[in-house]
Amino acid sequence: MNKMLKRVLTGLLGILLTCALTAITFMYLINPEYEFVIYAALTVSVSLIAGFIGFIFGGTRKFVEIAPFGFFMTALIIGASTVPKEYQIVFTLSVLLAIIIYAIYIKTKSVGEKDIQKAKDYVLKACDEIKAEEPAGERKSILLLSRWRDCFQIIKGEDGYYFNNIGSSVRGIYPELVVKDFSDETGFLGKSRKDFVVAKDDIYMIRYYPKTEGTGTYSGNFTLFTDKGQKLFFIIEKVSESELREFFSGITDYAENPLGVNRDETDPEKVKKSKAGRIIRINNLLAIAAIVFSAAFYYKTWNYMVFSSACMLLSLSAFLLYIKYNDILAISESGKRKSGKVNIFFTMFLPAVVMLIRTVIDINIIEYTEFAIWSIAVFTVLALMFFFLSSEYKRAKSVILIILLFSVTFSVSAVAQANYIFDTEAPQTKLAVIEKKDFFGDKESPRTFYLYVSIDGIEYKIKVSSEVYNDNEQGENTPVNVYKGFFGIQYAKIL
Repeated sequence: MNKMLKRVLTGLLGILLTCALTAITFMYLINPEYEFVIYAALTVSVSLIAGFIGFIFGGTRKFVEIAPFGFFMTALIIGASTVPKEYQIVFTLSVLLAIIIYAIYIKTKSVGEKDIQKAKDYVLKACDEIKAEEPAGERKSILLLSRWRDCFQIIKGEDGYYFNNIGSSVRGIYPELVVKDFSDETGFLGKSRKDFVVAKDDIYMIRYYPKTEGTGTYSGNFTLFTDKGQKLFFIIEKVSESELREFFSGITDYAENPLGVNRDETDPEKVKKSKAGRIIRINNLLAIAAIVFSAAFYYKTWNYMVFSSACMLLSLSAFLLYIKYNDILAISESGKRKSGKVNIFFTMFLPAVVMLIRTVIDINIIEYTEFAIWSIAVFTVLALMFFFLSSEYKRAKSVILIILLFSVTFSVSAVAQANYIFDTEAPQTKLAVIEKKDFFGDKESPRTFYLYVSIDGIEYKIKVSSEVYNDNEQGENTPVNVYKGFFGIQYAKIL
């Protein structure tokens, strides 16, 4: 069975089993007395579902990386309505700090010595065979390990470099995939979906860092900079700097980096770097604004409409900026200036997530058909813009998952918020029967209150204040304000 198909089926099966177990848990524990267990089950379930979605796109590594983000986001949303008000700021900052620290860890983690040694043990036996086939005095290939533990044989071609994937230190190395015949370039790549080619003309810089004294398990690492991004590789076999320089011949020397650049001082690349600098400054300003307005909106410090609109515009602006300057902005890159890339992930996601949290807390939607139609429409527009107007996903498949998650988060929250804040029509007041009262939290200090009311023969669960909850009893009639909504998505309030 195809590996991709196997991953998709495994991921979908994991999602279905998680949903089934969660449903069973809620069925038997849907009681305020088990509030903590319910929240814990919900948090774990969302984490697993996020992890399995990641597994579909990137295997076990993506599952391990993405699942904690699902945990953090769910904890943040639940905490917004359950943590006592005096502790909310501390709780929120703690979760956000944990997210930032984890994101930095994921972004900066490097291949360890054990991974290098393991890969080296597998492939060194193929090195002698490779050298036997190479022309005398000329190195045609080098064995590398990527930062994600994939093992490549980079082969020097006439006009470019072929990266032949021969396995990884995680799933195993396959020496039989190593190319030994260098007479025909058409056979330089296998059938792995991770194989790729980099044209010599596309390389504008190679930064090499020799191995310092130590275990001697590899010969250093280098970063390949191209117009499409940058890639870091660890050299498994013993290669001198002179051999490496010869291997990448045609790339001229440059004082700032040992192996050089492929463009001279008069090249238009300078213009690109200048533009990148301006985009970096714009992104930094947007990121600061995203933090300020998101925090203000999260705690409702002033005008609701102003902060909701600001978060909506900031998130959308960051997305449009990413689409417009896809050659400079990125979601999967680390954002280092030398590569001309800047990461815009944080600026896009933070306002969207805060909008989603406030939507869950503040808005009682009772018309889900219109809500689903508008949300799907916005999601479709964002997804189409991403796939047709950007290119990062072509070299980093994980970006597809990130953008789809953003599109879902933004479309749902933006539609709900716009429908709420731009609604100017007077509500229709209806007399509803209170079918049931419920709350979440300790009996001594419950935090979230609900009234189950029957409107036009249909039962709705509406979040209310503690005053409204205490002033109404089951079986009584209470006036409910039903709002039409800017997009025709009805929502209700009990004042």
